[in-house]
Amino acid sequence: MADEERHPHARRVLLEHLPEYAESALRLLGEGWDFRSYLVGEKLVLRLPKGPFAAYRLRQEAKVLSLVEGRLGVATPHLRLVGDGPPLAGIYPWLRGEPLALDAASGPALGEFLRRLHGVPRGEVRDAGIAWFPWPGGGRGWEGGLRGFRSFAVRRLAGILHDEELARIDRHFARFLGRRENFTFEARLIHGDLAPEHLLDTGAGGLGAVIDFGDAGLGDPAYDVRPEWTDWYGQVSAGFRRRQLFYRSLEPLHASIHAMETGDEPL
Repeated sequence: MADEERHPHARRVLLEHLPEYAESALRLLGEGWDFRSYLVGEKLVLRLPKGPFAAYRLRQEAKVLSLVEGRLGVATPHLRLVGDGPPLAGIYPWLRGEPLALDAASGPALGEFLRRLHGVPRGEVRDAGIAWFPWPGGGRGWEGGLRGFRSFAVRRLAGILHDEELARIDRHFARFLGRRENFTFEARLIHGDLAPEHLLDTGAGGLGAVIDFGDAGLGDPAYDVRPEWTDWYGQVSAGFRRRQLFYRSLEPLHASIHAMETGDEPL
């Protein structure tokens, strides 16, 4: 199949807004709920939103990356928006690297990255117009978003799980949501999607770059810090640890829904 037929939207963005790359090779790098990312001519990454909400999130991502540039101790994408939408797209120079192998040598740099990210002053985040982390199907704020995700997940998985499994998931959410102390944390800027493929070793044998800030926004810092990373992050409260475990328990839901949305049969 011709490249134009496989990637028509990406090719159209290049023709309209980046004519110097109009004839460059295109390769799909990845696809999530909201974005498709392409490598253009081994030089640029092109991020295309999949709908109006994703376009809004792309604008949010640009605000986040502008705010944190040069502040996190690692390279981050230098994102530029092109077009007003549709089509709206984001481009940045390709950050070459391989997924980081986290271990005792590389972990402290991840902890430092997270402390710096979560340490961005709340006032600066607010003044930059950065919104809350976008829970899938969520509502306003962190608690409202989590409640919305609860309803969305149960509804979306109704076709593949038995009623008793759905009820168990619903009760799991209810126990967490019913504890007021789970929502007394100080909201900070979070990345929101620190999957292994977003932590890059750029050739020096450690954490050199962090990419894909498409879910970044205000939220609970415990969401970013996996339990096994806690010693690298620093001392945390018992409540922080309890919230960490709950957020990690939601990963099968995220993965299952993502697989259904993208047609990823192996996942």
